[in-house]
Amino acid sequence: MTPPINKLLRIQEVLDDPIGMKDKLSDRELEVARLRAKGYMPKQIAVMLKVKPGTVWMFLDRVRMKTGVSSGDLTRKMIERLEEALQ
Repeated sequence: MTPPINKLLRIQEVLDDPIGMKDKLSDRELEVARLRAKGYMPKQIAVMLKVKPGTVWMFLDRVRMKTGVSSGDLTRKMIERLEEALQ
């Protein structure tokens, strides 16, 4: 059974903006936050984005400073938002 379109749209919104802070983050910060929320480790993200691991950690630190959500909490926060979207 396919979920109703409104639930699919809410799920896509969460996947696009995993922590609900799209307006506070730069494009690169949001990209790193999305990848971390999906469970990728910083070293994996660095390889994917062709940057140094330290650069990824810098972006994750900026995300934490701007949103109050730590790197380790990104996945949990996204899951919480997905659960809300499915209700």
